[in-house]
Amino acid sequence: MSVVDVSGYSFSGKSAVYDLLSSCPSFYGFGVNFEFELLRAPGGIIELREALTGESWSPVRSSDAVRRFLKLVDNLGGRRTLFDRLTKLGNHYDYHFPNFTQISIQYLDELIIGDWAAFWPFSKFQYNLLEVVSYKVFSKLGIGADDHVYLSRLEPSVFDAYTKAYLAMLFPPEGNKLGQSLVINNAFEPFNPSNSTRLISGAKSIIVDRDPRDIYLAALASSQGAGSQVGAAVVGNNVKDFVNRFRVYRSAVATDSNSHVYRMTFESLIQDFDETVSELTEFLDVDIAKFHNQGIGLDVERSSKNIGMWRRLSDVSGFKAIAYIESELSDYCMD
Repeated sequence: MSVVDVSGYSFSGKSAVYDLLSSCPSFYGFGVNFEFELLRAPGGIIELREALTGESWSPVRSSDAVRRFLKLVDNLGGRRTLFDRLTKLGNHYDYHFPNFTQISIQYLDELIIGDWAAFWPFSKFQYNLLEVVSYKVFSKLGIGADDHVYLSRLEPSVFDAYTKAYLAMLFPPEGNKLGQSLVINNAFEPFNPSNSTRLISGAKSIIVDRDPRDIYLAALASSQGAGSQVGAAVVGNNVKDFVNRFRVYRSAVATDSNSHVYRMTFESLIQDFDETVSELTEFLDVDIAKFHNQGIGLDVERSSKNIGMWRRLSDVSGFKAIAYIESELSDYCMD
């Protein structure tokens, strides 16, 4: 086991699982807020695989996928310098994963059959207004009219082999000098994590869900109190948006069983702590004594206050919202 990913659906309680694992000497990580986005992000490895190996392959989409992956690597890379903080959007992967950018470019070179400069209008279709105007002006001046075209098409097994070797360089099996496994967040997504776990030898995925009533109230409080953009995205414009989002997300969950995937609830961790920790350690093949010897990094008593939040409501609008959630998502409500 080299990587353990903890994912959820926003406000579903995955941070509690991360806190638990981070207290065990078998694991190390970069903090609960660090998310590894290279696989799932737009332009990431999952999209790249589909574009280069899928039945809908085309020179237009495959070339664009390569270009998007290069841009993603550029945005995710960097070493946390002042310049990188101003110009990058990601978590500065070159700081956490030495030579990330160089290794990523070498990986992409192995996937590309050839590339050349040519007129290629397809790469411009997603330009914003300023980019369109700049492109037209410079083209008239004979500047930057051509673009890079990338040629790439592989069998899925070949793509997977290259990708496994690439990710093994980022996540070496020994983890670090202590032989620990890396714990990361939201790398594999909760819907079909097998798309990602198959690309990292020994990787495992833990997916955390929670009572929709408590997810709604936690997200609502976060969006109103702290002005959280994530909370606002979960709630939407109203409780109907929340219910639709919740239902669509769960409808996309793969039903196939996988020994590398463990699905659990926040409630089971807090209310059935000993049993759930026992299952987790068996899944991760870790000695349960290591948790107890080092002390538990999860405050169970404090976390228990986040269960059944809907029972402590006092306003009428809140009652109506919870009643609507119960009527629409009764299969997911935990009493």
